[in-house]
Amino acid sequence: MTGTDEPTAATTRIDVSGANCAWCFNEAMERLRAAPAVAEVRGSIAEHLLIVDHEGADEAQLLEIVRRNLHVDARSASEHVQAAVEPNVTDVPCPHCEARPDRADR
Repeated sequence: MTGTDEPTAATTRIDVSGANCAWCFNEAMERLRAAPAVAEVRGSIAEHLLIVDHEGADEAQLLEIVRRNLHVDARSASEHVQAAVEPNVTDVPCPHCEARPDRADR
């Protein structure tokens, strides 16, 4: 917090390596958007990355939201099964944003 006791704007990048279920990915994004202090959520399932803009949200709570809502569609023999994704905070930038000058600040 700043000297005025107002939350500081921040961006948290969450690595969701292995995520391959678009339904769960979208659900995790919606749940993050509903979290307190979250301003915007965007992501790329192809890059296994969620980007959360927030004002003082607890990163551990953000990771728990992802953990509860995002799964991997894995195979066990010939069946599809849900497997857990272990999200981690990362400093890897979004390559989609870097490729677009109008979004380079994100």
